[in-house]
Amino acid sequence: MIKSERILIGCKPTEGNRDFSYLETEYLFKTFSKFSGSLANSIKLACFNEQPDAELVKILTEIDVKIKIVEPVDVRNYAATKYRVIDEAKNYDVDIVVMLDTDIVITGDFSEYLDVSSIKAKPEDADLIGLNGWKDLFEYFGLQLPKERFKTSCTPEEIIPYFNSGVVIIPIKYASSLFKTWKNFHQKLCDERYQLPASILARSRFFDQFALSLAISKMRFPFNPLPLRMNYPFSGPVNPSENPENLDPLLIHHHHCITEEGEIMHCPYENINKKIDEINSYLKQVRKLEIINEEISTSPVVIRNLTQVHRFNDIIKRLPNLPLDSKNADLQYYLALSFQHAGINLEEAVIRYNHALENGFEPFMVYSDRGSLYFTLGDIENARKDLMMAYKIKPYDLETKRRISLLDERVTKIKELADECRFLDVINMFSNLPLDSENAYLQYYLALSLHHAGKNLNEVLVRYNKAFENGFDSFWIYFNRGSLYYTLGDIENARKDLMRAHKIKPDDTEVKRKLSLLG
Repeated sequence: MIKSERILIGCKPTEGNRDFSYLETEYLFKTFSKFSGSLANSIKLACFNEQPDAELVKILTEIDVKIKIVEPVDVRNYAATKYRVIDEAKNYDVDIVVMLDTDIVITGDFSEYLDVSSIKAKPEDADLIGLNGWKDLFEYFGLQLPKERFKTSCTPEEIIPYFNSGVVIIPIKYASSLFKTWKNFHQKLCDERYQLPASILARSRFFDQFALSLAISKMRFPFNPLPLRMNYPFSGPVNPSENPENLDPLLIHHHHCITEEGEIMHCPYENINKKIDEINSYLKQVRKLEIINEEISTSPVVIRNLTQVHRFNDIIKRLPNLPLDSKNADLQYYLALSFQHAGINLEEAVIRYNHALENGFEPFMVYSDRGSLYFTLGDIENARKDLMMAYKIKPYDLETKRRISLLDERVTKIKELADECRFLDVINMFSNLPLDSENAYLQYYLALSLHHAGKNLNEVLVRYNKAFENGFDSFWIYFNRGSLYYTLGDIENARKDLMRAHKIKPDDTEVKRKLSLLG
């Protein structure tokens, strides 16, 4: 086992959003000191491009964090500066460098994942450019596409060795050459950005991660993937194959999802939220910094976080004077989304979505949400165009699949019949629906009708599963599929599904009644 004094834990706080950045830096190192077990005595290093405020210096000094002022690696991409930590590590007598983003908290001892034989990082949450994009990128640099394939964390995709750079473990023997090669590829990507394929240029925000994949491949560094628990992505669900409901994360990558009161926000999984609650309880006692101030109340990060807890009316109140032609893509998108959820100013919301897209906001999110808005406005043609564009970018996204399903005129009819309990009419009209249809609504209501009619119960199970896979409401799938499992005598799966339904709606009396039948 490597001694802690031979390990360097380093980060590079961002210069923008300083209130968040400073607080996150305090959180990172304080949770490391408290929860990392045998690693707590490791060398701790924070690199800054300019002298940090005296208050942060005092906080970090008290917990033995070394502070270093460094030159930016490339001002064209803020993320690139963070791997300056690797370059600085050569000044310390260590065996391993653990490079972390500041928007991470530590929840346990991760020493078992440290060794001096290979570079380690977690495969990315999703593949941003697809296999064809990777072929184009590697071909552009005259490199052979790697043969290795990994599973993404959040989506059912296979990717080449493409990693999230928020957590990278580097044996010191590879540090200098990795830094040099990573830096060179990143600078070439920035220098030659307009010569790159359009799909690569559109993802320029992630040039640092593209450069990491290129560097590892070119230098043939030995590498191994880290598991999800070593870089758990906070926002949104992860791939069910990762068994997130039983995951014990060691590093939580919260992506700046911190409330204005300084609490790390919850995620979709109860077991992980218990860890987050423990972290928040500790940080409430020891933190010195705050992020509450008038200026930051309308920052894109704060506004984004408000959308995640559905405080859309608050956003509308905070942005009353945002110009209709504002170039701030983030605020345009979040205000448009807030109007859409509040059901007001919908025509204005379309205009703001347009400006968000024109000014570089994530295309997938605009297409998906603007498509849904067009559907609400009765503009089916534009709804279909946008949603199919979103589907092309992320064909695995369940919400987009669900929204596309609603474009089918048959959905209104089948729902109407099912709501009226005319189940035999549903069966007669839709009996030819293919078992592999991706329309979540048609699958669900046909399954529900067959279920109530007591017909083809094994087929019902297949159709419930297909509805779930394509984005139908989780509660109703868990509830009805659990009931079906009970009818089929599969008590174990019945209990699992009904307990999942109970977690979503703990006060639902019918779920409680069915659970009581299981004993």
